Amino acid sequence: MKRISIVILFLMSTYLSWSQTMLIQENFTAYAGTSATVPAGWYFSYNGNYTSAAYCGISGPNSYKFGVTNATIVTPAFASSDSVRFWLRGSSTDTASYLTLFETSDSTTWTQVVKIKPIPTTGTTTHYHLNASSTHLKFVYTKSAGNIAFDDFNVIKNGGSSTTSNTRFYRASYRDDPSTTIVIGWCDNGTSTNAKVYYDVVDYGSAYTSYAFNHPVDRTQSTYSLNNRFARLTGLTPNTIYYFVVHDDNGTSARMYFKTLPNNPDVGITFIAGGDSRTGTILDGTDYVNCRPDRQTNDSLVAKIRPDFVTFNGDFVYSGNTSYWSDWFTDWQFTLGTDGHLVPIVPVMGNHEASADVYNLFDIPTTNDYYSLEIGGNLLRLYSLNSELTGCDVTQQSWLSNDLQLYTGTPNEPYWKFAQYHTPFVPHAYYTANTTLSACWAPLFQQYNVRLVCEAHAHVLKVTWPVVLSSATGSDHGFIRDDNNGTVYIGEGAWGAPLRTCYTYFSPDQAYNWTRNQIKMAGFQLVCVTKQKIEIRAVQALGAHNVGQVQISDPPCTLPANLSLWNPSNGSVVILNYNGPLTTVVPNNISDKQKLLAYPVPTNDRATISFIKLTEDAQMEIYNSLGAKMKSISIVSGTDSKELNFSDLPDGTYFVFVITKTGTQACKIIHFH
Repeated sequence: MKRISIVILFLMSTYLSWSQTMLIQENFTAYAGTSATVPAGWYFSYNGNYTSAAYCGISGPNSYKFGVTNATIVTPAFASSDSVRFWLRGSSTDTASYLTLFETSDSTTWTQVVKIKPIPTTGTTTHYHLNASSTHLKFVYTKSAGNIAFDDFNVIKNGGSSTTSNTRFYRASYRDDPSTTIVIGWCDNGTSTNAKVYYDVVDYGSAYTSYAFNHPVDRTQSTYSLNNRFARLTGLTPNTIYYFVVHDDNGTSARMYFKTLPNNPDVGITFIAGGDSRTGTILDGTDYVNCRPDRQTNDSLVAKIRPDFVTFNGDFVYSGNTSYWSDWFTDWQFTLGTDGHLVPIVPVMGNHEASADVYNLFDIPTTNDYYSLEIGGNLLRLYSLNSELTGCDVTQQSWLSNDLQLYTGTPNEPYWKFAQYHTPFVPHAYYTANTTLSACWAPLFQQYNVRLVCEAHAHVLKVTWPVVLSSATGSDHGFIRDDNNGTVYIGEGAWGAPLRTCYTYFSPDQAYNWTRNQIKMAGFQLVCVTKQKIEIRAVQALGAHNVGQVQISDPPCTLPANLSLWNPSNGSVVILNYNGPLTTVVPNNISDKQKLLAYPVPTNDRATISFIKLTEDAQMEIYNSLGAKMKSISIVSGTDSKELNFSDLPDGTYFVFVITKTGTQACKIIHFH
């Protein structure tokens, strides 16, 4: 029965075309719970076993039992591994008990791969990526109550039964339309020559010559001694699965696949937003020991959730060197899951990155680290900004303003506009407010209806109420709640970096009076976008091995079973309903030549409105964002400008119209005291 089950497992792997070689395969068939029956090459500090079917893996009777605290097992030696897979089940374990997996390349220094906590109490097969240099694994049980059954252990090398390509550290990114293009990136693993991506809508496994399309390397970039290769695929079909391998003169990689985004706003989009996956030092306090395990847990959750993409808000590693980035890319392979699904990343620069790191390691569209992407046709426009430029960089600000103008009040205006960057305007922990940055960008977010912003840097999770920049009565640290015109800010970078204590300026649970909820917790934000609404949930970095698997064929925004969601006082789901672009109050017959010019924008109390010189008397009308008329002023013929006094109006967004018998001119203006 043992042998037949293993053959079935192997055939299943072959069917999935994620071809695998078993470097170690141990099912504990002959292990009787005694030192004399310990499998060859293994070390057990404690001997005990289970024989009942309920506490053995699918291969049948006999499993190892972790029966005492600090029970330790060490594997035989192996080389050139990719991952480890094993079955386990807790027997009367509690939430304080856990099993820790370590790896080593020298039998002296052991690095934690994962802490499995809580222990699953139903039979569960788990799968974790390993460093290619690892030679041994060690499991240590920390027991509070109960025991653990352990079975069906495999150390795996992916990529085929004969030769494999000298490639590793796979990732995907975007330079252009995500519905028809994608960048496949990887690093050389030794010497790799003549590498190409072979791809098709049909899955041919590792048979690279059967794939209909192939594309060579477009760009090679050596950074931190990592030789990065990028193949830019174009002309793809929207909302389509593509299977691919990377083949070089040495052989063929494991088969992977990606899915292009839809170009139809009627199809929803799911993405994960987070950042700060850097490891820490002892200077970061006790939390630094959990950095890499939390990062790996979050990466594993990406594989379970299968988002359309990940927006990563900077601070990938502690500092730029080969070791840190090799570890990061090793852990990123967790996002591929067990079937090779490559989830694209949309990255921005953090304060722990050098100026060219994001461009060189992910092949983003620009060297200045800011860019925009159109997602789902006109469903969403995503702005990736560089908060690490000095002060308010006028070049970036001008680019942002111009791009927002092009996609506001025009036929190509999207349903939603989002932004992401690293440094928060008003951090919820550790740092002080960045008033220069908020004055630079927040007025643009309000003026052009950017509804959601993803920030990082502070190493906590937070979500705000909709807010606008303001110093009016009721404001707090430069912002005030405005449910009609405001932007929701989420963050702030808890992908694995050392966690920090949240500020409690306003209350024990709120840093500011516009903080919706905050918590010191590792995790990320899960965002579902449809034409009708946005749903935002915060996912905790817990129990990835217990979480169900979203299938690639599932509808958008499907949540996996057993996903651990943050459930704060104001609810686990933040919903932003779509109420139409604010510019819908502007008459449809207004051309670009008929738009008013308002300055300064935003304005405190007074603003000057310039317009085409009137040849007849006109009426100037001011409306708020809800369409209510606030003022009406008569203007005589021959006038080409008018100063308006907003001091008697509340902070908010307003629309100004100059109406004559022959036409209408209009503009939008933001006012705050």
